Amino acid sequence: MASVKKIGFLATSLLMGSLVVSTFGQTQPPGGNPPDPNNPQQGGRRNFDPAQYRQRMMDRLKTELGATDDEMTALGPKIEKVMTLQRDAGGRGFRGRGGGGPGGPGGPGGTGGTPPPVDPNASVVQKASADLRAVLENKDAKPDEIKAKLDALRAARADAKTQLAAAQQELRGLLTQRQEAVLVESGMLE
Repeated sequence: MASVKKIGFLATSLLMGSLVVSTFGQTQPPGGNPPDPNNPQQGGRRNFDPAQYRQRMMDRLKTELGATDDEMTALGPKIEKVMTLQRDAGGRGFRGRGGGGPGGPGGPGGTGGTPPPVDPNASVVQKASADLRAVLENKDAKPDEIKAKLDALRAARADAKTQLAAAQQELRGLLTQRQEAVLVESGMLE
C-alpha cells in the first residue's frame, strides 16, 4: 500500500515538475538581474536540471511498476503523455490573476508589466489559458471578448479530456494487471 502511495506522489511530483520547468527561468528579482543560483534567498536553484528530475521520476516509476528497460522504453512516452493531458484536461493549478508569477500582482510575473510570452511548446490548453488571462488583465475587455476566450479554453480542455481517455486506453493496453492497478491507484488511470 505504501508503494502505491509513492506512485501517486511521484506522478503528482512529475506533473508539478513539468509546471516548474515551463516557468523556471522566467522569474527575475527586482532590478532585472537573473537570480543567483547559489543564493537560495533570491529563489535560485543549485544545478537544477529538469531532464535529470524527470529521469529520476521515471526511474522510480519503473521500479514501482516492476517494469523492464524494454517495457519502460514503450511505457515512458505514453505515461508522460497521460500526465500532460491530465494537467490540461483538469485545468489544475491556480494561477491567480497576475499571470501566475511568484510575486503576485505587480511582482515578477504579475500584472505590473507585460505578461510573459507563451512558451512555443505550450499545449493548446496552455495557450488558450494564456489568451484568457491576457483578456482578463485588460480591464476594458468587452464581455464578448471574455466569453470567446473562455469558450476557447473550455473547448480546449474538453478536447484534452477526449485525448486523455484515448491516451489512457492506449497505455492500459501495454500494462500487466499489476502495473495497471498501480497506475489506477496513483490516479494516472481510471
